Amino acid sequence: MLLKSKPLAKLTSKLSSPRQAVTGNSASTAAVSGNGWLTQGGENIAAQAANMILQSQKKFAPESYLKSGESKNIRFRTSVPLGQIFRYTIKNNGRFDRYTAPAEGETDLFRENGLRASFSALYEIIDIDGYVEKKTGKRKTMQARFFPVGIRLYEQLEHLRKVKGNLTSFTINIAKTGQKKSTSYALIPDVPKPLLGAERVPTIKNDIAKYYAPPSEAEQRSIFARFDPSAQSDD
Repeated sequence: MLLKSKPLAKLTSKLSSPRQAVTGNSASTAAVSGNGWLTQGGENIAAQAANMILQSQKKFAPESYLKSGESKNIRFRTSVPLGQIFRYTIKNNGRFDRYTAPAEGETDLFRENGLRASFSALYEIIDIDGYVEKKTGKRKTMQARFFPVGIRLYEQLEHLRKVKGNLTSFTINIAKTGQKKSTSYALIPDVPKPLLGAERVPTIKNDIAKYYAPPSEAEQRSIFARFDPSAQSDD
């Protein structure tokens, strides 16, 4: 069975008209020189320091993802998502950082700065093919990973579950094509059979809060201390 999605618009974070970042204390950005290389003012310098500490302590979730043109074999450990969150994406120094949206009623500087949160359903999978470790050049297979998916891929997986049954009972070859708004996925399920060695792969489902808890108000202020609306993408 081949299930393929049509290229559909990806629900990603977008910005409204460019404006100065809202940091929670005031609607002003850090005072910098004309070239943007010098931060001035005690509060602004403190915010910069807090942001550097936040970045150094940031825990990157063990996620599985695909590049365009890539495919891999995975086995779902949960037939339905472990949970669903909304996430913001911010471009920072050429890198895209993702943050879980705070609960309704809590301080949300992402929203106040015009960002839109994207739907993300969180599964746990075993990445059978794994990845090649940069330092050793060796491939590490059978890796427990979180697998966050957008609403279109979630709908594909739900359709597959209803047609083929429990997603944990068979291996799926998943392929990605296109980028941004033209991204699509093809799902090819194998015949149902046990996955050898799966019982030796530790589960990570209890680590959701560790990796996906939303940033506190103080952490949000440090994130937006140097937020640059003009660097964000509408894609």
